[in-house]
Amino acid sequence: MLDFKPLTIEIFPQIRRYLDGCSYRISAYSFAYKIMWKYYYRAEYAISCGCLIYKNSIFGRKICFNYPIPLDKNADEKAALQEIENYCVEKYSLPVFIDVPQEKIHFLTEKYYFLNISEDRNLDEYLYNAEDFRTLSGKKYAGQRNHVHKFTSLYPTAEFRPLTQKDKPLIKAFFKSYDAESDSEERRKESRLAQKALLILPLEDFRTGCYVIDGKIVSLTFGTKMGDTLFIHIEKGLREYEGVYPATANAFAKANPDAGYVNREDDSGTKGLRISKTQYHPLTVVRKASVEIRNEWEKVGSFPEIKTERLTLTKIERADADDYYALCTDDERNVYWGYDYKNDLRGELYPEYFFDVQKRDLRQKTCFSFAVRLDGKMIGEGVLYRFTGAGQAEAGIRIAAQYAKKGYGKEAFYAMTDWALYGLGLDKVVSKCYRKNVASYNMLSSVMTRIGEDETFVYFERKV
Repeated sequence: MLDFKPLTIEIFPQIRRYLDGCSYRISAYSFAYKIMWKYYYRAEYAISCGCLIYKNSIFGRKICFNYPIPLDKNADEKAALQEIENYCVEKYSLPVFIDVPQEKIHFLTEKYYFLNISEDRNLDEYLYNAEDFRTLSGKKYAGQRNHVHKFTSLYPTAEFRPLTQKDKPLIKAFFKSYDAESDSEERRKESRLAQKALLILPLEDFRTGCYVIDGKIVSLTFGTKMGDTLFIHIEKGLREYEGVYPATANAFAKANPDAGYVNREDDSGTKGLRISKTQYHPLTVVRKASVEIRNEWEKVGSFPEIKTERLTLTKIERADADDYYALCTDDERNVYWGYDYKNDLRGELYPEYFFDVQKRDLRQKTCFSFAVRLDGKMIGEGVLYRFTGAGQAEAGIRIAAQYAKKGYGKEAFYAMTDWALYGLGLDKVVSKCYRKNVASYNMLSSVMTRIGEDETFVYFERKV
């Protein structure tokens, strides 16, 4: 399973080669961007199948992934996506991807049957021809050229140079002056994040620049180059210096002649930013997508009722709480169930504890529990869980001790998996049993196809 580790400054040299060649023209794949917006992403990383994989925990709650970043042509993106799916299955969840490049969406739509794709115009990023920024040639850039000329004529001693670690006192002084220009809390919040990033990141490892006049920083810019694109993460100037923004943008593009494109990120729906960014005549806006893999169960209007010759499988009701409690706490019977409730017990046990747990799982669409009924009485439980979103789920069955060895387990299990394949529309249902559990092995062998084993389990599947 994927082993995610915190995304820290110290690991940048280890993952830099993945990012240097990254062809996604989206800023959220940049290491510096993740660090700058750490409070939002709380990003972690893993390396698998020749790919760098980001896992994000948005505000510490919503888990989502970026599309895998391949190191080179030998990397296996599809295998990396499978690793993400496997990770989520183990966590009883389904993958959610953010900032997916348009050219990669089809890999997800081909893999998953049931998903939601959403886009947000306010998050589209502006992509420019870097040479246009360097030359500002042509009538359409006349305004920017005039601003640059005015800046250079008004401030002939202005020097544009990279930022260094020694500049950190000057950086602090710059932001103090910058913050004094406005009392906007949103602007100051972004300013604090930008300042923090510049003070903690090793500046020599990134693309930086600043205009200095009489020993004072009057503008600064900070970015990353990934693939053929220069990403501008920070661009700020003191407005008392006329033309400082166009001059800084022009100088920074000239200082990075190896960039074919410039990405100036999104406008967040801010009118002023949108006007400013469009005035530089972008080649295009880079659209990115959020892709949420959905559970096939969401297509089910109401909980099904499945009938067999002797049994009925239905939703577990509150009236079943006592029978369900007895089933779940029969430790001798559940030794081979594969799950011990004591490991995840929340608080003290009470008569309706397990009913409440399965109700929560049903509401969250992570596990679906059927009451196996004989003449209306709950005698066991069937479960469908570990949905992949790609046409597969795992199934399990347990029958109360006093109803064992009468074929009820096999009868209920066959009916439940039959409904999963032909009612729910899955391609495959899988199951497993402990190697020592002879009764379960015999039951599963009569319903499913054995596909393998390891030191602990024997694995089975049933396909359409």
